[in-house]
Amino acid sequence: MPSYFSCARIKHHLAKEKNFIVIVIIPFCCIFGFVLLLTGSQELHKSSTFVIHECQVKTIDLKFGAGKLYPRWNFTVLHENQRIDDFVIASTGLTSESDAWSEAHKYEVIN
Repeated sequence: MPSYFSCARIKHHLAKEKNFIVIVIIPFCCIFGFVLLLTGSQELHKSSTFVIHECQVKTIDLKFGAGKLYPRWNFTVLHENQRIDDFVIASTGLTSESDAWSEAHKYEVIN
């Protein structure tokens, strides 16, 4: 029974039946799977080489957009004599300014 499912017999069977769509789809899926495997392994390597840096929140302010206030944290990352300034904006906005400020200070992390 296992010899029936050998690659040569399957290819011969597909060619005999003239299933050209199947013949094209199988290599495409193999190539797509290989690219997906390669990309996934690169992402896995990145996640395992994550380095914790020293982070300092410089300022906290509110960004107004779409009728809501969004807390924004301006911070500095220090690593190996390099300084990177960046910011993070909250994904959910609030309508009240006092609620937005309390939310901003709730997630403030100072190292």
